[in-house]
Amino acid sequence: MPDHVDYLARAKDALSEVGDIADRIDKVLEKGEKQADARKGAIRTINEMVDALQLAVDLISKELSSATIEFNSLKWQKEEALRGWFDRVASRFSDKPLRLLLHEGKVCGELHALGDRFGQPFSAVSTGGLGFWDNVRTFFSRSNAMTDALSSLAEGENHFLGEASGFLNAIVLKAEAATGLPWGNTDLLIQHGEELVTLMREKRQVLQDQVKALQDAATTCRGKLH
Repeated sequence: MPDHVDYLARAKDALSEVGDIADRIDKVLEKGEKQADARKGAIRTINEMVDALQLAVDLISKELSSATIEFNSLKWQKEEALRGWFDRVASRFSDKPLRLLLHEGKVCGELHALGDRFGQPFSAVSTGGLGFWDNVRTFFSRSNAMTDALSSLAEGENHFLGEASGFLNAIVLKAEAATGLPWGNTDLLIQHGEELVTLMREKRQVLQDQVKALQDAATTCRGKLH
């Protein structure tokens, strides 16, 4: 099982790489309006990417927190209530509900829009006659990591969704395993639930640590682009 969401790590690396090449923008584009546009567009792209990924982490974290609170409130209730909780957790963090959560939360739309904006193949094209976003694309093309991050979105937001689903799959499997435990042993169900809650807390912390690292990289990158 993956111990982190790989796309968040790749996006952080991309921002770090863009920051490292920020001082080379004058070698990529002519000084003046094109260079200013590229800086402005790069910062806007960084903000939109990071905001969308932050929202994704917030939405998933909220679901994890909600599930843990629900367990705390019903773990001493009847066995049927506990088993119902395991059923809901198994469903809640499976692939389709997760995709619905992020679609309804507008995360996927934002990520897909970013991918569409930079959907054309990255290349070191001539800067003559380039438009606003072409200037940004030309600058970003100097970063292999950013090219990969944006190209992944151009193919659809499924990269992030798939990796997030894989990261949470351990929760689904453990919840499903609990539904198969024999009836009549509430203590065993509670033990299994407490282990599952611990796992959800760990997953939530990993997500929050990853998005904090992403935000820190974005702050540093924006500072170098200004």
